[in-house]
Amino acid sequence: MRLLHTCRYIVRIYWCTCTTADINNFSFHVKRMLMDLEGTDQSAFLSGEGVLKASKKVDMESDSLDLNINYNSEKFMVPNRKIRLQTFPRELAMKLIDEIPELEGAVHDFSHSLYVVKGDGLIRYGIGKGEDMYLVACDREALLKGAVARACLKLEEVLYVKGITLNSHMLVLDVGAAPGAWTEYLSKKVHHVVAIDPGKLDQNVLAGNVTHICKKAQDSMADLVMWTTGRNFDLLVCDMNKHPVEAAEIIVPLLKFLKYGSFLIVTLKFHGRGKNKDDKVGELKSIFGASLKEMDCIWLLANSIYERTFVGRRK
Repeated sequence: MRLLHTCRYIVRIYWCTCTTADINNFSFHVKRMLMDLEGTDQSAFLSGEGVLKASKKVDMESDSLDLNINYNSEKFMVPNRKIRLQTFPRELAMKLIDEIPELEGAVHDFSHSLYVVKGDGLIRYGIGKGEDMYLVACDREALLKGAVARACLKLEEVLYVKGITLNSHMLVLDVGAAPGAWTEYLSKKVHHVVAIDPGKLDQNVLAGNVTHICKKAQDSMADLVMWTTGRNFDLLVCDMNKHPVEAAEIIVPLLKFLKYGSFLIVTLKFHGRGKNKDDKVGELKSIFGASLKEMDCIWLLANSIYERTFVGRRK
């Protein structure tokens, strides 16, 4: 079993009870597995040979029941559940959503987890209850208590993945901050956070070490000059709801206020299921190329199917 250690909990990357070499018809295997979720007892699972196995609460004398599957059937119905997709490689999640549009790739408050791992010519897969994904006790609501949005988990994870340590001497710039999840998280760990957004910040976010510049980033240059007199920012973060290229063009003029060698962290939000994400990332690297080094695009556990996290360091 392979585990991924994240900031506060251990996540089960896969729990694969089934194996198949039938890669071309794999989506049919998954559909039949999902169909069984309509029942509250989760009484069946799909074996790797395309056979539905009833394993619990079977109303027969026998302990199991084999059902043949007609792969040509178009009468598949995905239950109204929120399914968390845990796949390796991560691109398998996109393929499944393309082929089974009813899947949303839920990140939070999911009822079940679908685990898929591809390797050595085989696909290993399985499905389990959402709470079983956590190998240690994890009260998700308690974990997020006091935060204005779940977005703080993305920031927490990328800091861990990139080995960025926050400290009480840091000055941080949060662009597109409202309603304030990242600002709130940062304010508890650094010296001061300057939050830029024309929208309102939640009252719980406005701590003594938070300054809200209630303007668009493009109109905040004079304020930032004042704030960086004598020192530049130690970290620049951005989780604004903009197309990645538009967000990049807003951020570039702000990079002169970032210390050399310090990190930029940006959530890339791709709208729709387009497959041109690699092209867009290449475009972003071109836009940031004059100012950043060590650029990386990461698909975090906390990112949705439509998100990536972009990281770079000031040259």
